[in-house]
Amino acid sequence: MGGYIKLHRDIMDHWISHQGPADYRHAWEDLLMLANHEGVKRFYRGTLTTFKRGTVSRSIGELASLWGWG
Repeated sequence: MGGYIKLHRDIMDHWISHQGPADYRHAWEDLLMLANHEGVKRFYRGTLTTFKRGTVSRSIGELASLWGWG
């Protein structure tokens, strides 16, 4: 099995995307979708911080809330 599929990040806004607690596979897919596709500057803990391409600029608490994990 090879190849790839192309998904738009807007798929994460669909209502079915976050129904109930996520399993590890869906959490991994979310991390792929949340990864920055280019460098961005955001305020993090009161400081303007540059997040590089490929990083996920979310806290563990935000991710746990997104996935319905305690």
